[in-house]
Amino acid sequence: MPKRQNPSDGRVDIVAFESIGRHRATTFTGLCGKHDRLIFEPIDKSPIDIRNGEHLFLVACRSVLRELHATLSGAIKLRIGFREKVKLGPTRADVPTQDGMTTLAHMVNAYESHLYKREYDLAHYGKNFSLLDHVSLFEPRRLPTVAVSSLCSLDDIVLGDDVARVSLNVFPTEDGIVILFSFLNRHARHLRPFLEPFQAASGDRRLQLVSARILNSCENFVLAPNFWNGLTTSRQKEMTDFYASSVLTNARDLDDQEFMLFSPENS
Repeated sequence: MPKRQNPSDGRVDIVAFESIGRHRATTFTGLCGKHDRLIFEPIDKSPIDIRNGEHLFLVACRSVLRELHATLSGAIKLRIGFREKVKLGPTRADVPTQDGMTTLAHMVNAYESHLYKREYDLAHYGKNFSLLDHVSLFEPRRLPTVAVSSLCSLDDIVLGDDVARVSLNVFPTEDGIVILFSFLNRHARHLRPFLEPFQAASGDRRLQLVSARILNSCENFVLAPNFWNGLTTSRQKEMTDFYASSVLTNARDLDDQEFMLFSPENS
């Protein structure tokens, strides 16, 4: 699992992949046990059915909740750090500074994430799962080497005062891998250019595109230890460096990347 060390000034000093236990991998702990069970029991107690609208909604909802929790936590830490700097004297609060603008940007992003999550709340309360659209891609005969539960912000697709968001989930089934993109259906037409390359490609080329997107846009993903340890040291470094380069800015050449986070087809 990728691990980022985020200082209070917004810089990123260290990015590395670290081992994590199976029961902690991609686990979201932002809800109490009771509410987590109440909300996600349909997909926790039985296999995910990609033909079931409620199942697909809950898979996406977990990604949205996790991202909101992470965004709020990050904004609070930056705010606390900023206030401490003001208190100690290096930073002023009465004039624009880089520290202050960084803190404000994270607070705005947290608020926008909250507004996005509210739309999921309304859909869940009203059992109106059709408020979401999904693009589900199935790759048969692939071993589960990567799992993803993440909400991606697409900074180059501006929608009013916010940007487009799409959840990306990758999970195994009995006979292959499901790659699931989920988004508000009122944003569907804006997301077509983003989704078309994944739908048009197939086989290893599709999985390379998905792999590049995961490394560029997702934080909450895990790789099978046997897969990661089977890569050469230089390939591990290339993936880590690419992931680190995307922390503060999105890469512009995703289509040219040839990273592969998926196993070869199992004959």
